[in-house]
Amino acid sequence: MNTIPNKIIDFIMQQRACVLATATLHENVHAAAMLYSCNENLLELYFFTEKGTKKVEKLLDAKSCHASIVIGTTEELKQTLQLSGTLKILEDSDAISMVKRIHYKKFPLSKSYENQETLFLAFTIEWWRHTDYESRPPIITE
Repeated sequence: MNTIPNKIIDFIMQQRACVLATATLHENVHAAAMLYSCNENLLELYFFTEKGTKKVEKLLDAKSCHASIVIGTTEELKQTLQLSGTLKILEDSDAISMVKRIHYKKFPLSKSYENQETLFLAFTIEWWRHTDYESRPPIITE
């Protein structure tokens, strides 16, 4: 994977929501609008969800699966970022504690929804494409 430029890292860090697409157990595609957080070196993006949701159906069986993400889905942003990679459920208690600190710092209200069904997911970026629509023609960076 090519190194992600600082301009694009800043875009990821500033945004709050994305569309996450995963496969279900029956290989259907499921997409959901999700809040995300990420670590400072941008090795992973993190999600907060619950058991029983379609987005984790395959993960509960396979422990990891391919997923795609789109950040920047509004016309006002004039840019989009497509990501492809691997999604997994975090099971290590130290990793979960670290992600909780990161996620709840960005989304303090999310903590009030945590319960015994809560899962934290980690997405590892394997491919990315950024499109800047402010330029004519648009500038595509991979």
